[in-house]
Amino acid sequence: MAEHQQTAEAITHQAAPPTGYSAQSFGLHGQGEAITATESASRDQRSMGTRKKKVGYWRYALADMLHVMLLLDVAQFGTRITPERPNVEFGDGIAESEQQTATTLDLLARAEAVSTGTKVRILHPEWDDTAVQAESEEILAETGASAPDPVGAFPF
Repeated sequence: MAEHQQTAEAITHQAAPPTGYSAQSFGLHGQGEAITATESASRDQRSMGTRKKKVGYWRYALADMLHVMLLLDVAQFGTRITPERPNVEFGDGIAESEQQTATTLDLLARAEAVSTGTKVRILHPEWDDTAVQAESEEILAETGASAPDPVGAFPF
């Protein structure tokens, strides 16, 4: 089993650079050499540049293929839809770790540079405005930050 894994990793290390990707993009680490953070970022940047180009190549072709499939669905199966060419979008390709997100939120909060609503949106980008508002209000109520100003509004 270990031999197969080593062989697969060796092939990936050889195949990745000519295709424009870094081996670390596939979860493989270097072959024992120490690298700096700048070198690591450079390798990631190369892979992201390659990904961006390939997304550009596939976006329109994939939309065309999906449109043809919708047309075939109508022609062959009598589906009652009006086929339209879909708009294909790809995600950014990088999922920030929970630790990175927590660190970002902590730094923004300490700098007092972000609202509770924005922090909730960063933590839960998939939530709609209603869910974000409800969570924000709950956080403010729990922390006491939503308490009214006891002195009243400032005159300035």
